[in-house]
Amino acid sequence: MFLDPLPAELVLHVLSFLPLSSLASIRSTSREWQEFFIAHEAVIYNKAAFFHGFTDQRTPILDIDAVKWDYSYRVVPEDELDWVELCKRRVRVRNAWKGLAPSMVSHIKMKLPRGPSIMTPYHVAVDEDRGFALVTCRERGLHLLDIDTGAILWGLRGWHVADCVGFGYSDGFFILERSEDTYEVWRLQELGPPPLELELNPNSAPDEQQLQESRWGVVGAVNTQYNYPRTVDQDMIDNLRVAFEPHALLHVPEPVSAFKFVYPTLVTSAKERAYVWDVCTGRVVEVIENLQEKTELGDAHPAPVVRPMPQLDVGNPVVIQQGVFNGVPGLLVMLQPLPQQEIEPPPTPSAELFLGPVEEVEHTDEHMFLMGRHLLKVFARAVPELRDLSGTFSPNAETTRLGGLVLEIPSFKMRFGRWRYTVRPRSGLWEDGSALVHHGLDVEERKWEPRKRNIAESFVEVHSSPNGLHLAVLLSGCRLIILPHFERLLNKKDVAGPHEREEALHNATLEIRLGSPRLGESMTMAYFWGDGGEGRIGVVTTNAIFVITLPCFPRAQTSFDKPPAIRIARVKDLMDPVCLSSVSYITLSDTGLFVNYEPRPDASGTTVDGEAIEPNATEVVDESAAANDMADGGAEKSGAEEEALRKWEEKFEESLEDLDRFWEEQAADQDGRDIILNPERPPFRPAISRLHAINFFPSLRTHD
Repeated sequence: MFLDPLPAELVLHVLSFLPLSSLASIRSTSREWQEFFIAHEAVIYNKAAFFHGFTDQRTPILDIDAVKWDYSYRVVPEDELDWVELCKRRVRVRNAWKGLAPSMVSHIKMKLPRGPSIMTPYHVAVDEDRGFALVTCRERGLHLLDIDTGAILWGLRGWHVADCVGFGYSDGFFILERSEDTYEVWRLQELGPPPLELELNPNSAPDEQQLQESRWGVVGAVNTQYNYPRTVDQDMIDNLRVAFEPHALLHVPEPVSAFKFVYPTLVTSAKERAYVWDVCTGRVVEVIENLQEKTELGDAHPAPVVRPMPQLDVGNPVVIQQGVFNGVPGLLVMLQPLPQQEIEPPPTPSAELFLGPVEEVEHTDEHMFLMGRHLLKVFARAVPELRDLSGTFSPNAETTRLGGLVLEIPSFKMRFGRWRYTVRPRSGLWEDGSALVHHGLDVEERKWEPRKRNIAESFVEVHSSPNGLHLAVLLSGCRLIILPHFERLLNKKDVAGPHEREEALHNATLEIRLGSPRLGESMTMAYFWGDGGEGRIGVVTTNAIFVITLPCFPRAQTSFDKPPAIRIARVKDLMDPVCLSSVSYITLSDTGLFVNYEPRPDASGTTVDGEAIEPNATEVVDESAAANDMADGGAEKSGAEEEALRKWEEKFEESLEDLDRFWEEQAADQDGRDIILNPERPPFRPAISRLHAINFFPSLRTHD
């Protein structure tokens, strides 16, 4: 055959540049190719896995333990796995996220071994590698549950955890807000005590209240994981499947309005300052000051100052002076009371000048993002790496550099990006067995021009990609802004004045429109990584739950001559606007999307203008029942359920059709007045909240 004159090494090298779809086609062309693939199967599919970004291993024998660090237990079982099977599973997961492969909606019932389903989830964090989720509830309390069975394995009592409290989880640690100036740090029991070199600040040691709650949590975990044994011994405690123990108690110098935790760094933001903590040592390592300084880059206004912080006792407020630290000239921390600040009224929405109360915080190793209602400020971090292997901090010439404000983004711009993506009306395609409907997109190029009018939109959330390279910002009017490789934009040498900076930002930004700002509103979002540098973003609006797949953006580009290939899908069955308007959280994992979607109560609880009404129409009753039945993931739908879903989908399509009309009307309006939005939003109706998961790969774990 024609392969005989070619060395096998050369053929394998050529095949290493082909995607899996091409390999499948080549393999089926002839018997000779089939035999060649069988003889070199491990090498071929190892190279294919590397080509698609499924692994960084370059060996024919797959190291399962290494792969487990990258992927969910659902993809990597406990038994043997070869390169062919890994490629098949990763392709299935990738296609399922795009609506091209089977997936399903499931309801995770939070339950104890004795008793019915309980509690209404408010905030959710998922560790799919370990198979659990942390949930705070509207009835108080924090609960750790198995994401496959919903069984509660450990928790903190309601008197200790307030209702609707915020928390952050990352790499086996979680931060729990006890009060506006006190934060608890808990770590997984399986991690064990920290190394001796990571000495905890004595002022950040857990107090008796936290230790007592930990003892109660262990007793509760033994009861739930061993089904209420008659006697408890130390072996049971030591062999709990999962439990947390106190690590630290952080005393923040000022009341906190927003915080964000990504191990090992916690950022807490007050009105005028943001504090950066190393949670392993319980110490502040950096402070950003003058957050409310009226400043616009390129003008004469002084930029806020960012100063690095050595280890310090935060029992009292702090100020900074020049001095000597460990024999090295630098910044000296002086502990003394700060002058009392008078309470000021909230700033007016003059987004070019005022940040206002910080509502969201995001951070990477080199940047920090502080989001107000109408202004997003990006700061360069003073210390790129907060912590070395010893967990300590000492300023030196290599790690210390004064940071500062490097970018401001207002929320009221009518045009954010050069490339504008719009979900095309009536373009939804549903693949049999998928929980998603994928949609076509209309892409339009918009050249930059000076801003003439404003639109009264506000920021909802800001997230950086897990690798810290890209920025995603959600606006209230169903718009999502993507800024790939934002740091390269900040480092451009040819950007000097405000107009040049504004144009460069416009050319580097992608704008995604998910519906009309008159007929919908954004609720929340989440950002997660995919294979081969892909990004996945989940967005909830009052019309749909969207899954957006971003391509791997070339590192060298700061603007795009051609629009990057973006895919958008929506969850098919979770479409009730009333339920969507009460979603408070969405989180993504390797193979799942989790959301606290609230099915409607019985129609007898419906109210209009605060007055109860009797359900005198079968249509209303059926629609409410349909919301509950479809949320349970039932395979068969009744006629009433199909009719309810059809109405919700029609409302979604109306929002897409009104989107073009809205912007055409604004373009035709030449009076120059700002655009005031008054979006149509369903009333919030508190109900029994359920934790739902869209599973993109079935669980392989077995339970007794």
